[in-house]
Amino acid sequence: MKKNLADYLHLLIFFNKKIPNLIDNSERIIRTIYSRINLNNKNELKNNFFKPPIGSEKISVNRLDYTTIKFCKKIGKKHQHEEQDRAYYGFAALIAKEIRNFDFDIDYDPIKGNRYHANIKIGYVSRRGQQLPADITYKIEKLKKIARIYIDPDTNSKKWYGDEVK
Repeated sequence: MKKNLADYLHLLIFFNKKIPNLIDNSERIIRTIYSRINLNNKNELKNNFFKPPIGSEKISVNRLDYTTIKFCKKIGKKHQHEEQDRAYYGFAALIAKEIRNFDFDIDYDPIKGNRYHANIKIGYVSRRGQQLPADITYKIEKLKKIARIYIDPDTNSKKWYGDEVK
């Protein structure tokens, strides 16, 4: 009983923490990985992982320093569509400075049901039938290579049993 109360109080304090609008260079930023649409046969990120959807320059991510990996997992599972080969699989992590090193921006953009949401902005709107400019494609490829992959060992559980996300 005491442990449950202590856990509840910790979460209450944690989730009521004020989230600054500016994203610090040291913040951990994570993006949900969905199997098979985001991974190749070697469990490496595909080139589409950091490509924004058609008509946007933004890539959806979360600010892990202000939430928990368990919450991010819940959001990831909510957006899976297994019938479309989009099954929650884990996370890719970066530090905000790593993103900015490629001249990409990252901005805080809370959305309904997720006050920890942010966007990586690549500075170019993706268009149907058009490739991204070569310099942006190159930067995305480099960003993909430095992203740390965390595979969830128990995707059916509500808890995170994987490695600490750094």
